[in-house]
Amino acid sequence: MKLPKFMSALVVAFVIVITHGLAHASQFTIAIMQDEKNAAQKYKALEAYLVHKGIQLSFVETANYSSAAVMFATGKADAMFSGSAIAGIFIMKELAVPLVRPVGRDNISIYHAVVLGPKGSPKFSGRADYFKGKKVAFTALASSGEVYFHSIPDVKLAQANVLKLGSHDACIDALSKGAVNIAIVKNRVWERHRKEHPSIDVVGEDAAENPDNTRNSMVVLHTFREPLLFSTPL
Repeated sequence: MKLPKFMSALVVAFVIVITHGLAHASQFTIAIMQDEKNAAQKYKALEAYLVHKGIQLSFVETANYSSAAVMFATGKADAMFSGSAIAGIFIMKELAVPLVRPVGRDNISIYHAVVLGPKGSPKFSGRADYFKGKKVAFTALASSGEVYFHSIPDVKLAQANVLKLGSHDACIDALSKGAVNIAIVKNRVWERHRKEHPSIDVVGEDAAENPDNTRNSMVVLHTFREPLLFSTPL
């Protein structure tokens, strides 16, 4: 059974860790974010592959990072595909261990936050007062969304009207429809959609970088930590 290329580097690690986990659970459950249209469909081939190999598992779709994180932290999922911010929090709290993260076919494995506004908007000053009186959209718990916004010194003093959405795409859409004044999103998502939104421009960006494609990476519950391994492509 042939798998999409982005999955092939993960399968060996999945099979071994899942097999280990089944000694403790009758069903291995993986949480996936359904924050984009048809996002869950790309995992169907992986599910079929593992079932074919005799691994009993199920994928549970969640609306956003927050609900997936709660499900994982409360033990309702044995593993999850996670963004870098959530994975970092889980690892620091010793709730999870990382398994594997792929690199894109373009050899890019980093991203950063960009601040978007209507074309002609003033450039982001880097100061919290830029957001004063503005409606700001970003993705909850995303390193290039909520985490970046709250990293801005004294940002709470700006008392911005915040709208937390389930995906970067939704934030861009909200800005394009005039529902918000500012959107903070992942630069690679913006690059994918910029031609569709000529009325939007980048007014600022984060100088820091984050590990990319972590949606397709897996962290597993700390109780499944042995054996921990990094796989090579099949």
